[in-house]
Amino acid sequence: MRHEWCKSVFAGDYYGAKHPMRQTRTWELLAGGGKWHWILQLYSWPYYAMIIAGLVLAGFSAFLEKTERSSVFSVSRLTLLGIFLFLSIWECNSRYLVCFIPVMILTASDGLTQGWKLLVGWKEEREKEKSKQVSSAE
Repeated sequence: MRHEWCKSVFAGDYYGAKHPMRQTRTWELLAGGGKWHWILQLYSWPYYAMIIAGLVLAGFSAFLEKTERSSVFSVSRLTLLGIFLFLSIWECNSRYLVCFIPVMILTASDGLTQGWKLLVGWKEEREKEKSKQVSSAE
């Protein structure tokens, strides 16, 4: 699991450093042993963490929504949640995720939007409950 999901560069640092013709600045940035590789990690890790969080939120929001509109989007959400879970269990190389990145980004953005809507809804419900408690106490 650590190999697939914890390296935010999708093993590009390993494959990029295998047989370099010469060690240029680009190699120093992309290779795992390069002195500038930390810059790539600093950029890619938060981006990758947001994608994973969005995918998880999208998958679970597919279970919570019960509208006709949601049935169309639920297929992609549940499919990507299934891919996420399958690749977490199965030992595979993280380069297998590269072909799913565009769909993951779209679904993650939808999931983060749905998660934001859930948080705002819960906040409004709590504020309504507090205002009811205050009005009933008076």
